[in-house]
Amino acid sequence: MEYYIVKESGAHVFYTIVNENCDLSFFYKNNLYLKNEIEISFFVNERKDHKSEYVSYLHLEDALKTKDIFMVQSIEKDYEIRFSGGELWVFSFSKEKAEKIFNLLDIV
Repeated sequence: MEYYIVKESGAHVFYTIVNENCDLSFFYKNNLYLKNEIEISFFVNERKDHKSEYVSYLHLEDALKTKDIFMVQSIEKDYEIRFSGGELWVFSFSKEKAEKIFNLLDIV
């Protein structure tokens, strides 16, 4: 886990690299209770054509289990979680909030 502050915005960021093909179950196993719709991007065929759509947190687990997802982005009131290409970021203007959410993900 790395920590830094975004120079342009002042947001606190906790960051790590995970396996690009990792099990993304940490998004639903840890009861994040995300309120806003979550943007996901996934491959639709072997040529790696892709599509993006929004899903509710209630439907995120099903999407993660059935689609070849390579990007997940959730923007909540006071933090953001972004997974893309094996990299995971948690942003917040509160360092404590960003660290708490990052630790809640419990990434192995």
